[in-house]
Amino acid sequence: MTISRRDLIKVGVAAGAAGAASLALATETTAASGASEVTVRSHGASGHRYESTFEKLVAYAKEEIAEFGLPGMTFCLVDADGFAAVGLLGWSDMDRQNPVHPSHLFQIGSISKSFTALCVHRLADEGKVDLDAPLSRYLPDLPLPTEPILLRQLLSHTSGLPGWTQMFPRVPDGRHWTGFAPGAEWSYSDIAYDLLGVLVAKISGKPYPMALRELVIAPLGISGLREAIETNDRAQYAIGYSPLDFRADSPLGQVAWVNFDLGEGNVGATADAMATYLRFLIGVGRGRGAPVFSDAAAKRFTTPLEAAAMFGKGEAYASGLNVIDLDGRTAFHHTGSMPGFRSAMTVDPGSGVGCFVSVNARLAGWGPSNISKYACRLLRHVREAESFPEPTKPTALDPIENAEDYAGTYVSAGEEGFQVVVRSGRMFIAADGHEGRVRRIGGYFQADHPRLGSNLFDFVRSGNAVKSAWHGGTLFGRGSVVPQPPVPPELAALQGVYVSMDPFMTPVSVVAEGERLVFEQMGIYRQKDTLHPHGEYWRPENSPCERFRFADMLNGVPQRLNFSGSDLWRFSPISRKA
Repeated sequence: MTISRRDLIKVGVAAGAAGAASLALATETTAASGASEVTVRSHGASGHRYESTFEKLVAYAKEEIAEFGLPGMTFCLVDADGFAAVGLLGWSDMDRQNPVHPSHLFQIGSISKSFTALCVHRLADEGKVDLDAPLSRYLPDLPLPTEPILLRQLLSHTSGLPGWTQMFPRVPDGRHWTGFAPGAEWSYSDIAYDLLGVLVAKISGKPYPMALRELVIAPLGISGLREAIETNDRAQYAIGYSPLDFRADSPLGQVAWVNFDLGEGNVGATADAMATYLRFLIGVGRGRGAPVFSDAAAKRFTTPLEAAAMFGKGEAYASGLNVIDLDGRTAFHHTGSMPGFRSAMTVDPGSGVGCFVSVNARLAGWGPSNISKYACRLLRHVREAESFPEPTKPTALDPIENAEDYAGTYVSAGEEGFQVVVRSGRMFIAADGHEGRVRRIGGYFQADHPRLGSNLFDFVRSGNAVKSAWHGGTLFGRGSVVPQPPVPPELAALQGVYVSMDPFMTPVSVVAEGERLVFEQMGIYRQKDTLHPHGEYWRPENSPCERFRFADMLNGVPQRLNFSGSDLWRFSPISRKA
């Protein structure tokens, strides 16, 4: 299905990192698997020949492109011994049918966080900042929480700050807040890295993009990298795309351009540029910090805090890098998302291989992580003389466990109902002469149905049997009408759709399910959660770092919803049948 959220990075390359063969001077050879699909920049010194993997990787990438309707893709492959190759697939401009070119920049989003973290660790290695010091020591002018937040906690997403908010949040006291004691838990936070970018600027005495260039990019010898996403470079980027509406079968449209220079996602890159960066990360994973910082700093950079375990996923967060298990090997991984772009990188330091992938589309429920991981497996198996791994077949519609439990007709007294149809373990929603595919999002379900795709389905069980389903504040009975629970007037007034002009703020739908107030984040990143009153705020049950505040009452109805320090405004959509 297609539906997604945020990231950046772009670079060009002239020479390899310290000790690596120069990519710019390498003889280029093109694999026979397709016209310029994979081009070898340098064979390296190891003697390994990876051409046998190209056909497998390209075939898998093309399956993903076809299955999800992706416009274009760029990727790079590297090893520790100087090998580098670049792959190009599809269109940089769908309307003009312009193919992806090696010079095209792609926004890599949150992969940029590792660059920000490198800056901070370099400053710490030089004795200019203390990773165990509170941020307030260096940035006393920021409206920080009263409890101290250490730099190390910001780097590892254990600060307790919300996922994203303004540098100066629009809240009554104007201050940031924490959802848990800093250092106690893990919760991903974009604003943490924005604050770290401000820290780097303060200590270096230069704007963050310029400081990044001097602290990291120049020492690595990466040329062509843009340390900020800005309009002057727009023509050099592949055009970014996103679905025009919330349905999975929606056509893609060009996204609006966004200038961006914050530490959470400020970089744009070519695949060649990322090749140099990945080889440096291989070295860092092997304990070598040069030419950015010391070997001791490299170890600190790649070591997660104890509290940075990621919700039982078998992963942990170091500094701008996820530390994952890749087939029994410790590897680094990160994804990135920006309007119109999705990216992923995977680095296996032990095997000495890495891959970066970026696509000029942002779709819900999809990212290129499977491709970057599969590429590392392919390269690793060549280096270690093992049999080739087989990838998982890409599918936009995964089977749903116990799908038959949900099959049937659902009706209500006030709204037209729907049917849940199951075929081969896959669920479909049928209504109004249309059928929509269903995917699972946590404990909820979404259909790409014209009328029923804007809200999530929440099926209710009694014992082991599914008896009803909530959808958009309406309770539908399975097989027969069930009483609609009354909604308290104070909750009814809060219901509505709230929107923002900020391209990073997706619409929010607030509905009451009887005495339960819930919110749904709509658009590319879908989620649903129960809101609980907490003083003058409402807090999501499963996201304690976020908070909601309803404000600007007009005739007893709030016109503004403040979502973690950013304003969204009441919107009155007109529902129409397809």
